[in-house]
Amino acid sequence: MREDSEDIDYPYYVTAHELGHQWWAHQVVAADVEGSQMLMESITHFCAINVLEQNYGKVVTKRFLRDESLKYINSRKGEPYYERPLSKVAGYQSSIYYQKGGVSMKALANYLGKELIFNTLKKVIDSYAFQRAPYPTTLEFENILDVPDSLKYYADDMLNKITFYDNDVREATYERNEDLEYFLAAKIEGEKFYANGKGEEMAAEMNDWVEVGIYTTDNEEIYLNKIQIKGGEHVYHFKLDRKPAKIVIDPYYSLIDKDYSREVFDVKRNAD
Repeated sequence: MREDSEDIDYPYYVTAHELGHQWWAHQVVAADVEGSQMLMESITHFCAINVLEQNYGKVVTKRFLRDESLKYINSRKGEPYYERPLSKVAGYQSSIYYQKGGVSMKALANYLGKELIFNTLKKVIDSYAFQRAPYPTTLEFENILDVPDSLKYYADDMLNKITFYDNDVREATYERNEDLEYFLAAKIEGEKFYANGKGEEMAAEMNDWVEVGIYTTDNEEIYLNKIQIKGGEHVYHFKLDRKPAKIVIDPYYSLIDKDYSREVFDVKRNAD
């Protein structure tokens, strides 16, 4: 497989997933209650995604997360049951505990740090491996997960709510000074929604950390960072040391957005 290929080696991924079950479901057995599949399948899915990324890189992983997001979003159109948040997912809602679960766990690792998530999983294994009843639930996982105060809203959105974003770049221009520094101004519209089990959405207040990626014409990443984006249209400024050509909101799928494709917006030079 070429280094720049986006092709996904599914036999490799499935093997990694099944090996992951040697810890999640075979060592840590969840209580037979709502959310049990998050502990046994979502975490296994997350572990397999990390193995995939370690072997094939970020390009393939991004493609995989994009496909998983699309599968989850499409599954909601024909969902015959009351949709539940990930932490309370039912055993018959596979698109939530597989697709949404893997994306959400990978997102938590992106926002909170892989080390924190891996340490949390280690603590869960140390506390509950081969344990007899009472078996752990998602509450035990969340109690062990040490989330900074500034990101507690994010963990709650990922695990305990049905959260969607609709973030779009409306305009993006740059200027260059004599020191060859580039200053990009991007007008971004941010929207956030909470949905109930019937799929009914309610607008939510937004002042959230959102990852922004900026790229050259050859798709080389020259900026990747999280900024606080407010609801509505606002202009955000970026200082760069290379000429920007494209800007993408949430390029690595850390938010559940209805536009699964992550639209690439072309940056233009300010004519003024």
